[in-house]
Amino acid sequence: MKLKNTIFLLLILACFNDAKGQDLHFTQFQFAPLTINPALTGAYYGSYRIGGIYRDQYRSVATNAFQTVDFMVDAPIMRGLRKQDWIGVGVGMDVIDKAGAAGFKRSFYRINGAYHLSLDEKQTSIFTVGLQYNTANVSFNRLTTADTRGGDANGDPDVERFNQSAMENDISDGYSDYQLGLMYNSRGQKTDFKIGVAAAKVLAPELRFVQLEEKDMRITAFGTMTMQMNDKTSFSPAFLFQTQGPASEFSIQGQMGYLIKPDKGIKLNGGLGMRFGDAIQVLAGVDIKDIRVGVSYDITISGLGGVNSNMGGFELAVAYYGQIFRKPKIKPVIVCPRL
Repeated sequence: MKLKNTIFLLLILACFNDAKGQDLHFTQFQFAPLTINPALTGAYYGSYRIGGIYRDQYRSVATNAFQTVDFMVDAPIMRGLRKQDWIGVGVGMDVIDKAGAAGFKRSFYRINGAYHLSLDEKQTSIFTVGLQYNTANVSFNRLTTADTRGGDANGDPDVERFNQSAMENDISDGYSDYQLGLMYNSRGQKTDFKIGVAAAKVLAPELRFVQLEEKDMRITAFGTMTMQMNDKTSFSPAFLFQTQGPASEFSIQGQMGYLIKPDKGIKLNGGLGMRFGDAIQVLAGVDIKDIRVGVSYDITISGLGGVNSNMGGFELAVAYYGQIFRKPKIKPVIVCPRL
Protein backbone atom coordinates (compact mmCIF):
# COMPACT_ATOMS: atom_id res chain seq x y z
CA MET A 1 0.00 0.00 0.00
CA LYS A 2 2.85 2.36 0.85
CA LEU A 3 4.40 1.69 -2.55
CA LYS A 4 1.15 2.56 -4.32
CA ASN A 5 0.76 5.80 -2.36
CA THR A 6 4.36 6.75 -3.03
CA ILE A 7 3.80 6.16 -6.72
CA PHE A 8 0.74 8.39 -6.51
CA LEU A 9 2.82 11.17 -4.96
CA LEU A 10 5.23 10.83 -7.87
CA LEU A 11 2.26 11.18 -10.21
CA ILE A 12 1.34 14.43 -8.45
CA LEU A 13 4.86 15.72 -8.95
CA ALA A 14 4.79 14.54 -12.56
CA CYS A 15 1.48 16.34 -12.94
CA PHE A 16 3.15 19.49 -11.61
CA ASN A 17 5.91 19.10 -14.17
CA ASP A 18 3.23 18.66 -16.82
CA ALA A 19 2.02 22.15 -15.98
CA LYS A 20 5.35 23.38 -17.30
CA GLY A 21 5.62 20.83 -20.11
CA GLN A 22 3.17 19.36 -22.53
CA ASP A 23 -0.51 20.34 -22.39
CA LEU A 24 -3.43 17.94 -22.04
CA HIS A 25 -4.37 15.59 -24.83
CA PHE A 26 -7.37 13.51 -25.82
CA THR A 27 -7.44 10.11 -27.52
CA GLN A 28 -10.63 11.13 -29.37
CA PHE A 29 -9.15 14.45 -30.48
CA GLN A 30 -11.74 14.74 -33.26
CA PHE A 31 -14.28 15.54 -30.53
CA ALA A 32 -12.14 18.42 -29.23
CA PRO A 33 -11.27 20.30 -32.45
CA LEU A 34 -10.88 23.73 -30.85
CA THR A 35 -8.03 22.42 -28.69
CA ILE A 36 -6.17 20.99 -31.69
CA ASN A 37 -6.29 23.72 -34.32
CA PRO A 38 -8.35 26.95 -34.48
CA ALA A 39 -8.68 26.45 -38.25
CA LEU A 40 -11.14 23.63 -37.47
CA THR A 41 -13.63 26.20 -36.19
CA GLY A 42 -16.76 26.01 -38.34
CA ALA A 43 -15.21 23.38 -40.65
CA TYR A 44 -18.16 21.00 -41.04
CA TYR A 45 -21.56 20.62 -42.66
CA GLY A 46 -24.22 22.19 -40.44
CA SER A 47 -25.39 25.39 -38.79
CA TYR A 48 -23.79 24.90 -35.36
CA ARG A 49 -21.92 22.27 -33.36
CA ILE A 50 -22.02 21.56 -29.63
CA GLY A 51 -19.69 19.00 -28.11
CA GLY A 52 -18.04 17.74 -24.97
CA ILE A 53 -15.55 15.10 -23.88
CA TYR A 54 -14.71 13.58 -20.50
CA ARG A 55 -11.40 11.85 -19.77
CA ASP A 56 -10.47 9.82 -16.68
CA GLN A 57 -6.88 8.62 -16.31
CA TYR A 58 -4.80 6.64 -13.77
CA ARG A 59 -7.91 5.53 -11.86
CA SER A 60 -6.20 2.20 -11.09
CA VAL A 61 -3.36 3.97 -9.26
CA ALA A 62 -5.38 6.45 -7.19
CA THR A 63 -9.01 7.30 -6.52
CA ASN A 64 -8.64 11.01 -7.26
CA ALA A 65 -6.86 10.69 -10.58
CA PHE A 66 -6.68 12.87 -13.68
CA GLN A 67 -10.16 14.05 -14.69
CA THR A 68 -10.73 16.41 -17.59
CA VAL A 69 -13.96 17.79 -19.01
CA ASP A 70 -13.87 19.81 -22.23
CA PHE A 71 -16.84 21.72 -23.67
CA MET A 72 -17.11 23.60 -26.96
CA VAL A 73 -19.55 25.26 -29.32
CA ASP A 74 -18.80 26.69 -32.76
CA ALA A 75 -20.62 27.77 -35.88
CA PRO A 76 -20.05 29.08 -39.42
CA ILE A 77 -21.71 32.42 -38.73
CA MET A 78 -21.41 34.44 -41.93
CA ARG A 79 -20.27 34.58 -45.53
CA GLY A 80 -16.75 35.82 -46.24
CA LEU A 81 -15.51 38.33 -48.77
CA ARG A 82 -16.68 36.02 -51.55
CA LYS A 83 -19.86 33.98 -51.73
CA GLN A 84 -17.96 30.67 -51.49
CA ASP A 85 -15.97 31.75 -48.39
CA TRP A 86 -17.23 31.73 -44.81
CA ILE A 87 -16.20 32.71 -41.28
CA GLY A 88 -16.42 30.41 -38.27
CA VAL A 89 -16.32 31.35 -34.58
CA GLY A 90 -16.31 29.24 -31.45
CA VAL A 91 -15.71 29.15 -27.72
CA GLY A 92 -14.46 26.34 -25.53
CA MET A 93 -13.31 25.57 -22.04
CA ASP A 94 -11.77 22.77 -20.04
CA VAL A 95 -14.00 22.89 -17.01
CA ILE A 96 -11.65 21.00 -14.73
CA ASP A 97 -8.41 19.09 -14.99
CA LYS A 98 -7.35 17.83 -11.57
CA ALA A 99 -5.40 15.06 -9.93
CA GLY A 100 -5.21 13.63 -6.45
CA ALA A 101 -5.29 14.91 -2.94
CA ALA A 102 -3.15 17.88 -3.95
CA GLY A 103 -6.13 19.16 -5.92
CA PHE A 104 -4.05 19.98 -8.98
CA LYS A 105 -6.26 22.00 -11.34
CA ARG A 106 -5.91 23.55 -14.77
CA SER A 107 -8.63 25.63 -16.33
CA PHE A 108 -8.51 26.78 -19.95
CA TYR A 109 -10.83 29.20 -21.75
CA ARG A 110 -10.57 29.87 -25.47
CA ILE A 111 -12.15 32.00 -28.20
CA ASN A 112 -11.62 30.90 -31.80
CA GLY A 113 -12.06 32.48 -35.18
CA ALA A 114 -11.37 31.08 -38.66
CA TYR A 115 -11.60 32.28 -42.24
CA HIS A 116 -12.34 29.53 -44.77
CA LEU A 117 -11.09 30.46 -48.23
CA SER A 118 -12.60 28.23 -50.91
CA LEU A 119 -10.31 27.68 -53.88
CA ASP A 120 -13.27 26.93 -56.15
CA GLU A 121 -16.93 27.86 -56.37
CA LYS A 122 -18.13 24.37 -55.37
CA GLN A 123 -16.17 24.45 -52.08
CA THR A 124 -14.28 21.24 -52.82
CA SER A 125 -10.83 22.69 -51.97
CA ILE A 126 -10.60 24.99 -48.96
CA PHE A 127 -7.68 26.72 -47.28
CA THR A 128 -8.28 27.98 -43.73
CA VAL A 129 -6.50 30.37 -41.38
CA GLY A 130 -7.49 30.23 -37.70
CA LEU A 131 -6.67 32.26 -34.60
CA GLN A 132 -7.33 31.45 -30.96
CA TYR A 133 -7.09 33.60 -27.84
CA ASN A 134 -6.86 31.57 -24.65
CA THR A 135 -6.36 31.98 -20.94
CA ALA A 136 -5.17 29.37 -18.46
CA ASN A 137 -5.03 29.02 -14.68
CA VAL A 138 -3.02 26.45 -12.73
CA SER A 139 -3.29 25.74 -8.97
CA PHE A 140 -2.98 23.06 -6.31
CA ASN A 141 -3.62 22.57 -2.60
CA ARG A 142 -1.27 21.37 0.12
CA LEU A 143 -1.03 17.72 1.11
CA THR A 144 -1.49 16.09 4.51
CA THR A 145 0.22 12.97 5.82
CA ALA A 146 -3.04 11.07 5.33
CA ASP A 147 -2.79 11.69 1.63
CA THR A 148 0.16 9.36 1.11
CA ARG A 149 1.75 6.88 3.47
CA GLY A 150 -0.92 6.57 6.14
CA GLY A 151 -0.11 9.36 8.61
CA ASP A 152 3.19 9.06 10.48
CA ALA A 153 3.13 11.15 13.66
CA ASN A 154 6.53 12.57 12.76
CA GLY A 155 5.31 13.62 9.32
CA ASP A 156 5.99 12.38 5.83
CA PRO A 157 9.24 13.83 4.43
CA ASP A 158 7.95 13.79 0.84
CA VAL A 159 4.79 15.64 1.87
CA GLU A 160 6.76 18.12 3.96
CA ARG A 161 9.08 18.93 1.04
CA PHE A 162 6.08 19.31 -1.27
CA ASN A 163 4.28 21.67 1.14
CA GLN A 164 7.42 23.65 1.96
CA SER A 165 7.86 24.37 -1.72
CA ALA A 166 4.21 25.46 -1.91
CA MET A 167 4.63 27.81 1.09
CA GLU A 168 7.71 29.47 -0.36
CA ASN A 169 6.17 30.06 -3.77
CA ASP A 170 2.83 30.86 -5.34
CA ILE A 171 0.58 27.81 -5.65
CA SER A 172 -1.55 29.30 -8.42
CA ASP A 173 -0.89 31.33 -11.52
CA GLY A 174 -2.18 31.88 -15.02
CA TYR A 175 -1.36 33.25 -18.42
CA SER A 176 -2.92 34.38 -21.70
CA ASP A 177 -1.69 33.54 -25.15
CA TYR A 178 -2.58 32.88 -28.79
CA GLN A 179 -2.68 29.88 -31.11
CA LEU A 180 -2.31 30.14 -34.88
CA GLY A 181 -3.53 27.43 -37.22
CA LEU A 182 -3.55 26.53 -40.92
CA MET A 183 -5.59 23.80 -42.62
CA TYR A 184 -6.33 22.39 -46.05
CA ASN A 185 -9.62 20.59 -46.67
CA SER A 186 -10.41 18.55 -49.79
CA ARG A 187 -14.00 17.43 -50.24
CA GLY A 188 -15.26 14.92 -52.74
CA GLN A 189 -18.43 12.93 -53.25
CA LYS A 190 -17.03 10.03 -51.22
CA THR A 191 -14.09 11.55 -49.35
CA ASP A 192 -13.42 14.33 -46.87
CA PHE A 193 -9.73 14.99 -46.17
CA LYS A 194 -8.29 17.50 -43.69
CA ILE A 195 -4.68 18.23 -42.80
CA GLY A 196 -3.34 21.07 -40.73
CA VAL A 197 -0.68 22.49 -38.45
CA ALA A 198 -0.95 24.85 -35.49
CA ALA A 199 1.41 26.71 -33.15
CA ALA A 200 0.36 27.45 -29.56
CA LYS A 201 2.14 29.43 -26.83
CA VAL A 202 3.46 31.70 -29.57
CA LEU A 203 4.19 34.52 -27.09
CA ALA A 204 6.12 32.16 -24.76
CA PRO A 205 3.99 33.05 -21.70
CA GLU A 206 5.54 32.78 -18.25
CA LEU A 207 4.08 30.68 -15.44
CA ARG A 208 5.22 31.26 -11.86
CA PHE A 209 4.46 27.89 -10.29
CA VAL A 210 7.01 27.00 -7.57
CA GLN A 211 9.48 28.74 -9.85
CA LEU A 212 9.29 31.00 -12.87
CA GLU A 213 9.01 28.92 -16.02
CA GLU A 214 8.61 29.99 -19.63
CA LYS A 215 6.01 27.91 -21.47
CA ASP A 216 7.44 26.25 -24.56
CA MET A 217 5.75 26.65 -27.92
CA ARG A 218 3.53 23.70 -28.83
CA ILE A 219 3.41 22.52 -32.45
CA THR A 220 0.49 20.30 -33.48
CA ALA A 221 -0.03 18.55 -36.81
CA PHE A 222 -3.07 16.45 -37.64
CA GLY A 223 -4.73 14.67 -40.51
CA THR A 224 -8.15 13.06 -40.85
CA MET A 225 -9.98 11.40 -43.73
CA THR A 226 -13.41 9.85 -44.18
CA MET A 227 -13.78 7.53 -47.16
CA GLN A 228 -17.17 6.13 -48.16
CA MET A 229 -16.42 2.57 -49.28
CA ASN A 230 -20.01 1.80 -50.34
CA ASP A 231 -23.55 2.77 -49.39
CA LYS A 232 -23.16 1.44 -45.84
CA THR A 233 -19.44 1.19 -45.04
CA SER A 234 -16.88 3.94 -44.38
CA PHE A 235 -13.26 4.05 -43.27
CA SER A 236 -11.70 6.91 -41.27
CA PRO A 237 -7.91 7.00 -40.70
CA ALA A 238 -6.33 9.81 -38.67
CA PHE A 239 -3.04 10.93 -37.14
CA LEU A 240 -1.97 13.45 -34.52
CA PHE A 241 1.52 14.72 -33.73
CA GLN A 242 2.31 17.15 -30.92
CA THR A 243 5.61 18.45 -29.61
CA GLN A 244 6.28 20.90 -26.79
CA GLY A 245 9.70 21.38 -25.25
CA PRO A 246 11.24 17.95 -24.60
CA ALA A 247 7.85 16.17 -24.78
CA SER A 248 6.25 14.81 -27.95
CA GLU A 249 3.61 12.30 -28.97
CA PHE A 250 2.48 10.66 -32.19
CA SER A 251 -0.80 8.81 -32.62
CA ILE A 252 -2.40 6.96 -35.53
CA GLN A 253 -5.96 5.64 -35.69
CA GLY A 254 -8.30 3.81 -37.99
CA GLN A 255 -12.05 3.33 -37.62
CA MET A 256 -14.63 1.49 -39.67
CA GLY A 257 -18.23 2.67 -39.81
CA TYR A 258 -21.28 0.63 -40.78
CA LEU A 259 -24.75 2.05 -41.40
CA ILE A 260 -27.02 -0.49 -39.72
CA LYS A 261 -30.31 1.43 -40.14
CA PRO A 262 -30.19 3.78 -43.13
CA ASP A 263 -33.77 5.00 -42.62
CA LYS A 264 -32.92 6.20 -39.08
CA GLY A 265 -29.36 7.29 -39.81
CA ILE A 266 -27.80 4.94 -37.25
CA LYS A 267 -24.15 4.03 -37.86
CA LEU A 268 -21.82 1.98 -35.65
CA ASN A 269 -18.13 2.90 -35.49
CA GLY A 270 -15.16 0.98 -34.16
CA GLY A 271 -11.42 0.69 -34.55
CA LEU A 272 -7.97 0.81 -33.02
CA GLY A 273 -5.21 3.33 -32.57
CA MET A 274 -1.78 3.69 -31.04
CA ARG A 275 -0.01 6.46 -29.21
CA PHE A 276 3.55 5.31 -29.87
CA GLY A 277 5.54 4.46 -26.79
CA ASP A 278 2.50 4.99 -24.55
CA ALA A 279 -0.77 3.17 -25.24
CA ILE A 280 -2.96 1.15 -27.57
CA GLN A 281 -6.31 2.88 -28.17
CA VAL A 282 -9.61 0.99 -28.40
CA LEU A 283 -12.26 3.11 -30.16
CA ALA A 284 -16.02 2.68 -30.50
CA GLY A 285 -19.06 4.86 -31.10
CA VAL A 286 -22.41 5.41 -32.75
CA ASP A 287 -23.88 8.10 -35.00
CA ILE A 288 -27.61 8.76 -34.74
CA LYS A 289 -28.52 11.30 -37.42
CA ASP A 290 -26.93 14.56 -36.20
CA ILE A 291 -25.61 13.12 -32.92
CA ARG A 292 -22.18 11.48 -32.58
CA VAL A 293 -21.15 9.51 -29.50
CA GLY A 294 -17.69 8.05 -28.96
CA VAL A 295 -15.91 6.04 -26.27
CA SER A 296 -12.27 5.05 -26.02
CA TYR A 297 -9.95 3.20 -23.69
CA ASP A 298 -6.16 3.37 -23.52
CA ILE A 299 -4.24 0.17 -22.78
CA THR A 300 -0.87 1.24 -21.38
CA ILE A 301 2.16 -0.31 -23.05
CA SER A 302 4.81 1.98 -21.57
CA GLY A 303 6.83 1.36 -18.40
CA LEU A 304 3.89 2.65 -16.37
CA GLY A 305 1.93 -0.47 -17.37
CA GLY A 306 3.46 -2.43 -14.50
CA VAL A 307 2.12 0.15 -12.03
CA ASN A 308 -1.39 0.71 -13.38
CA SER A 309 -1.96 -2.89 -14.57
CA ASN A 310 -2.01 -1.59 -18.16
CA MET A 311 -5.20 0.35 -17.36
CA GLY A 312 -4.89 3.79 -18.93
CA GLY A 313 -7.40 6.50 -19.76
CA PHE A 314 -11.13 6.25 -20.46
CA GLU A 315 -13.02 8.82 -22.57
CA LEU A 316 -16.65 9.53 -23.32
CA ALA A 317 -17.46 12.12 -26.00
CA VAL A 318 -20.64 13.57 -27.53
CA ALA A 319 -21.19 16.02 -30.39
CA TYR A 320 -24.37 17.43 -31.91
CA TYR A 321 -24.50 19.02 -35.36
CA GLY A 322 -27.51 21.32 -35.52
CA GLN A 323 -29.31 22.49 -38.61
CA ILE A 324 -31.19 25.76 -38.96
CA PHE A 325 -33.38 26.00 -42.03
CA ARG A 326 -34.79 29.31 -43.15
CA LYS A 327 -38.38 29.38 -44.22
CA PRO A 328 -38.70 30.55 -47.79
CA LYS A 329 -40.40 33.86 -48.39
CA ILE A 330 -43.26 33.22 -50.76
CA LYS A 331 -44.53 36.17 -52.69
CA PRO A 332 -48.26 36.12 -53.28
CA VAL A 333 -49.29 35.68 -56.87
CA ILE A 334 -52.45 37.37 -58.09
CA VAL A 335 -54.02 35.69 -61.05
CA CYS A 336 -56.12 37.91 -63.20
CA PRO A 337 -59.10 36.09 -64.67
CA ARG A 338 -59.74 36.50 -68.32
CA LEU A 339 -62.39 38.96 -69.17
